[in-house]
Amino acid sequence: MELFPDVKLGIGPPIDTGFFYEFLREEPFTQEDLAKIEKKMHELAAQDLPNERKLIPKPEALDLYKKSNQIFKCELVEEKATEPMFPSTPRENLSISAAARTFLPPSASRRSSL
Repeated sequence: MELFPDVKLGIGPPIDTGFFYEFLREEPFTQEDLAKIEKKMHELAAQDLPNERKLIPKPEALDLYKKSNQIFKCELVEEKATEPMFPSTPRENLSISAAARTFLPPSASRRSSL
């Protein structure tokens, strides 16, 4: 989010070799973009930031994601969340930092996978 604030976040389930995350942006990621992302991930991993998960009320989750224009996250909350709580990553961690310890090179497509 720091490097590409207009990127829309998809889902990011763990997989056998690390993690997977979908992103949507107007321009496809370039090799230079991917190098910047990898560099930032290594910087964040070196900081050993805590990966904190908390439960927040569904309306609060919707408000959080609407304010940051995260349309896919809003869809997930609206379709999948049950009251009264929804898992959320704190705003300061709303980036790739939580998964920065592992890196899978993304493809340079409109919806890229990390």
